This record gives sequence, structure tokens and C-alpha cells, in this order.
Amino acid sequence: MLRSPGTITREGVREVIHDLLSHILVKNGFNFERFEPNPSPDINQVHVRRTVDALIDDSSELFTNLGDQLHMTSENIQVIFLGISDEIFVTGINWGRIVAFLAFGGSVAVHCANNSQLWPFLDDIPEWMTEYVETNLRDWIEAHGSWAGFVTFFKQPGADNFFPNELDFKNWSLFALAGFSIGALLMFASKQIQ
Repeated sequence: MLRSPGTITREGVREVIHDLLSHILVKNGFNFERFEPNPSPDINQVHVRRTVDALIDDSSELFTNLGDQLHMTSENIQVIFLGISDEIFVTGINWGRIVAFLAFGGSVAVHCANNSQLWPFLDDIPEWMTEYVETNLRDWIEAHGSWAGFVTFFKQPGADNFFPNELDFKNWSLFALAGFSIGALLMFASKQIQ
């Protein structure tokens, strides 16, 4: 089936997500054979990596040890993952919240890599994320230019490249975190644990 330029395929979503999670795991010192970043990433993968890295770096207090703060275990990890994903978008979808969702998924992957009891879930995380995008975000992403729209949205005005050394977080970091406060996440997790 031929798709128009603004459409995304499930495999394309999975490739972007798998590359991002692989990149985040390697950046955090983990080397899993099944999680190797694309050595020749396309423009979308490069900009997803850079944007998510920037959010995680700018909000490290939120993303560091997030899995521990949420008390993720083998019994509740998928419920917490899906519940928090829903919380990120509870008041709507925008590119900033999509970045927050991707960063959250990366944080969950790092938590699993740090906890040998959760290693089996490393393969599930890209599937959960892909399914979430397909089910809940695909129409919005396509309506906003697909991954090319993502790249364009985060381009710095007047910049030749998309990411000069420093990103201006004032415009989008708060935008991303608007639906992603640690208080809301911890409240959700505490409801699930009880």
C-alpha cells in the first residue's frame, strides 16, 4: 500500500523508538546486543535522539531514578508504564508531550537495565511504546507532518542546523513537562501500588 508523505508506518515508528532506546541505554553505559543504536541514523532519528537527550539532561532530577520513585516491579511495570503514558497526554497531544513520552520510555528502559529482575521487559518497552503511538498518537503525528513535522517544530529559528550547541528550553521544555509532573506520576504510581 502506498502511503502519502505525511503518514507513518508501524515499522517506522518502531525503528525510531528502538533507535532512541538503544541510544539512551548506550549513553547510560549499557551494552545489550539487541539494543544497538543505528550507526547511520536518518534525520528523524538524529533529531528525536537530540531532543529527548536535551529534555532528559535539562530535567535530570525528574528522570533520574524514575523507576525507583515509581516502585516499578515485574508485577506492575506495564500498568504503570501505560498509566503514566496516558497521564502525559491527559490534557492533549503536542510535540513537547511526545518528547516527554519518549523520554519516559527511555527512563523506564534504563530502570530495567539497572535491575536484573526487569531485564526481560527491555524487549517489551519498544513494543509498548510503538503500540501506544499507533493506538493513541498516530493520527495526531500524521496531521502535524509526521516525523518531518517533529524535526521542523524543534528547529531553532534562523539556525542552519537543527541543534546548535545549546537549545533554548524556554520555548518547549516547559511545554513538554506541562503534562508530566513528578507529583502526578507519583500519585498515579501510589494508586497502583495500593
